[in-house]
Amino acid sequence: MLPEDIADHLLDPDDEVLLALPGIPDDKPKIALVTTREVILGRWNTEGRTPADVREAVFEEGRFKDWVRVEMHDGSSLTLDGINPLEGQEFVDAFNTLIATGALPPELQPFH
Repeated sequence: MLPEDIADHLLDPDDEVLLALPGIPDDKPKIALVTTREVILGRWNTEGRTPADVREAVFEEGRFKDWVRVEMHDGSSLTLDGINPLEGQEFVDAFNTLIATGALPPELQPFH
């Protein structure tokens, strides 16, 4: 299964992907998805939480790799590492706007 097919495999047909951040392609690629119903860290095994559970998204630069961490109100988190730094920061900025305002930044809102 290709990374772009993971969303179709994981989601209900009426769920909509608002943001997606792919990890570095390898034999088991990861992808973080923010949908109208869940925040998902997908791989061959997936974890999902409701957006209401999310406190904030954080981008962190490491010495050898960068990562995005989605922190929950209960103290747990979902982490995607090995990401493109620019895409990671853009994902975090857009996700935190969604958390704070209930909407994506205007430049990322889907056309209807």
